[in-house]
Amino acid sequence: EAELVEPGLISQSQFLSGYGAAQLVPGPMFSLSAFIGAVAPTVHPWIGGLLCLVAVYLPSFLLLSATLPFIHTLRQRPWLRNGLTAVNAAVVGLLAEAAYSHLFVHCASNLVDAGIAVAGLIAMFVFRVNLWIVAPLVVAYGIATN
Repeated sequence: EAELVEPGLISQSQFLSGYGAAQLVPGPMFSLSAFIGAVAPTVHPWIGGLLCLVAVYLPSFLLLSATLPFIHTLRQRPWLRNGLTAVNAAVVGLLAEAAYSHLFVHCASNLVDAGIAVAGLIAMFVFRVNLWIVAPLVVAYGIATN
């Protein structure tokens, strides 16, 4: 956000829209990078989106191709498995913090909006309502009230 919104490459609204939409699909940062590449006023939207998507995926493909011959040996190492479990927990924590600091703080500008957001979270995590049901309802509320 600091690298894109503050210099004026994209608006705060575009960033939050892209970030919110990217949370609906697996690999949110990959989807967000494609979105930002498409909305940033540098090249044609399709070219920018594809370039950003390739730039984000390329390192993981290179890393995977370099480690693939050793993957069976690496899986046998308990310290590596434990380390990956810790990294996974850290990523979940970072995503939760990013969702709170970027989405909730900026988007829940009053108690009703905050209540709708919390109700959506409760529906998903307590009552196990599918994200694909909760998200359109919350988006519809946002559109209807703005």
